[in-house]
Amino acid sequence: MARIRLQNNAAPESAAPIGQLSIYSKLDLGLYIQGEDAVEKRLIDTSCPGASGYIAEYFTLTLGNIVSKEVTLTNVPAYPSYVLLQIDGAAPSFYSLDYTVSGSALSWNGLRLDGLLEPGDVLQVIYFV
Repeated sequence: MARIRLQNNAAPESAAPIGQLSIYSKLDLGLYIQGEDAVEKRLIDTSCPGASGYIAEYFTLTLGNIVSKEVTLTNVPAYPSYVLLQIDGAAPSFYSLDYTVSGSALSWNGLRLDGLLEPGDVLQVIYFV
């Protein structure tokens, strides 16, 4: 699992390095993520009262995660319902339909992702802290 502390109000880069594309994807909160890989990603045009910043975590699911139907986040999200989950190669996931968050546990037990995830699937989780 790789963890990144994302900075508020980061300015977008003016141009992508030669041979690489700069990727922007709009998230449900009106946030944009920019970068070619996990190390360069950062949130742009963001603000959230009471939050000190953002965390992006990446999980490669193990058999243990599949059996327990959850992953443990490093921090407790400031706003659990604002936690964003993206599964590599999959359609967008939605809070309360596909997953929930309680404390630092992101779970899909009994929800739409239950039975669909497999060991080796990669999850990207972004949340306010």
